[in-house]
Amino acid sequence: MASNLFDRPLFVKRKCFIQEIECLDDIFDFLEDWPEEKRDITCEAILEACRDAVAGRFPPDAVRDNFERFLKKNGMLAEIEDIRSSGNASATATSAECSAGGDPDIIVSGHH
Repeated sequence: MASNLFDRPLFVKRKCFIQEIECLDDIFDFLEDWPEEKRDITCEAILEACRDAVAGRFPPDAVRDNFERFLKKNGMLAEIEDIRSSGNASATATSAECSAGGDPDIIVSGHH
C-alpha cells in the first residue's frame, strides 16, 4: 500500500509525538490500532474505503479527506504550525515526561 502516497501528508496529535500519515497503509495501521470501545461506523467506513482504494475501487485522496475529518472530529489533527512551534522536531520525550503530563517535544514519525 505504500505506493499510494498522498500529495499532502496528515499529522496526528499523539500523547507524546506527532505521527505523520503519508499513505493508505498509515491510515489503515492507525485505525487498526484505534481502541475497540471508540470504534464507530465512521472508523469502519474509512477502513473499508482503504481496502477499496487499494483495490482501485475508491479514490485514495477521498480516503485521506475522510480521515482528515475523522481526526478533526476526534481532536487529533495537528496543523503544520503545531509542528513548527515545537522547536526541535527531532527530539523525543522521555516516558517520565509523558506520564507526568510534561510538555514533550514533538517528533514526526511515519513510513519513509
